[in-house]
Amino acid sequence: MKLQLGKKIFEKVISNSLGFIDEHSISGVFDNVLIEAVNQTQIAVTATDANAHTGITSIITAESLQQVESFLIHAKKLDSFLRSLESDRVDFESSDKGVVALKGGKSKFKIPVSSISEYVNRPEITGVPFDINIGKLLFLIKKTWFAISSDPTRHKMRGGFLTYDSGKIIMVSTDGFQLAYAEIQEENDLSSLFKNGIMIAKEDLDRIRKILETFDPTETIKITIMENSLSLHLSDPKEGITSTVWLRLLGSDFVSYKSIFRDEAYKIIGNKKEFQKILKRASLTTAKDAPVLRFDLEPNTISIQSQDDYSYKFDENFEVAYNGKNLTIGISGKFLSDMISRVDSEHFVLDVESENSIIMITSDVPSTERESDRNYFYILLPMDIN
Repeated sequence: MKLQLGKKIFEKVISNSLGFIDEHSISGVFDNVLIEAVNQTQIAVTATDANAHTGITSIITAESLQQVESFLIHAKKLDSFLRSLESDRVDFESSDKGVVALKGGKSKFKIPVSSISEYVNRPEITGVPFDINIGKLLFLIKKTWFAISSDPTRHKMRGGFLTYDSGKIIMVSTDGFQLAYAEIQEENDLSSLFKNGIMIAKEDLDRIRKILETFDPTETIKITIMENSLSLHLSDPKEGITSTVWLRLLGSDFVSYKSIFRDEAYKIIGNKKEFQKILKRASLTTAKDAPVLRFDLEPNTISIQSQDDYSYKFDENFEVAYNGKNLTIGISGKFLSDMISRVDSEHFVLDVESENSIIMITSDVPSTERESDRNYFYILLPMDIN
């Protein structure tokens, strides 16, 4: 066997595969990647778990390929070896039985390889795909991923909920205390494909994000929604890489969220950077088990207060644009700080209606003046300050 590959492209493919290997499989087979010839010029690299519920296959063109037999090779070891090599190309050659030699420049590694007899078959991708811009899909994921619940008992909150409604693709996530909402415009009617929507596990969204970030955000990908699974087909024509990602869906049983949205509220507008500094100072004196900040709202001013378990106190006034009534609200400093950091403008907006109502957070730049095909906002529940 002889196989020559461009190091940069092959290293990218192996790196993208690491998020899909199964290091906890009993057999140890699935901490490997499968390398096999597709035709006389291309190879495929596959990583998956023991049940083939989640995985990735990437196809790249070899610079030279002769009598390549399929083999399994330890993914993390291979990734480390590739990163260490100082060469533009790498070569695989058959060595002793069950061993391949990896060469790059003057360096050579001899690597044990495994039989593919225990490896599972890739699932068949069926269904009608739709196109979506990579940058837009990244926008949906990055604006909502953080609010997904990490509690395994909250079955309706364990993933990001992706749906289609009235010309928009929407992603929503919540953990019961905070909610993140993002939407992009979609010209095609996708209602028949999404039906009741789909829920994607938090760890799978993170895998997708990492893969998407290695591709050109201006390119489009194809997504296919199947009965219990989802596939994404990505192509990088510049580097000659095509990748197919598949993953298991959590279903469509997401929490009801539309009823909490509102249109009318008092608006508080402030400088994001200065507000973040105050929140950081306030966090130094919050109680460990209940990190609540007290907000006293008056026209054009917020008084921000905190106190920890040892009677250390903090108090600072912050100038804002606000012409509503006087209100006192308890807010989670941690959640609020996280959400404010994700506002992509110089100023933020807090929408409040009363002391016991939800708090909405977004940018002060109207969606019509931003990238007009996308929008987002965050929601926090008030907390008890008594």
